[in-house]
Amino acid sequence: MKNMIVWLSLLGLSPLAAAAPRVALVREYRTGFVPASWTRSDRCEVSLKETRITRTFQGVSSTEIRTIVISDVNDLLLKASQGKITSENGPVDSPTQVYYGYLEGEKGSLQKVDLYEENGEVGLLKYNNAEAAATLRHLLDVNCA
Repeated sequence: MKNMIVWLSLLGLSPLAAAAPRVALVREYRTGFVPASWTRSDRCEVSLKETRITRTFQGVSSTEIRTIVISDVNDLLLKASQGKITSENGPVDSPTQVYYGYLEGEKGSLQKVDLYEENGEVGLLKYNNAEAAATLRHLLDVNCA
């Protein structure tokens, strides 16, 4: 263990970074067709122990890490994975907002679960009709604000 910490330090990595918590839920936002000075993207990752929000403006990023403990959301993700995904046309050249999660399976395998997508880049709206998907979206909105 001591040798691993030395090697991580030599590489410029924190020993804590090697044991980063598994990301359970993600919310992404990107501006639509706007002048370059208004271009922005956000990525919020919620794990069971922390929330990491990265905001990027024209290649300049800031990251905020909040210590927030949430209960295991795997049961809600399982219910959301059984929801029906419906798609329809949406506005084009508008912002994009995407919500998804990772359902943990046997032996640590991960399955991506789409919760909602409003893709202004291509004009697509995708909804997951499961009640659990809406609950997880609200959880992301509260923790990523």
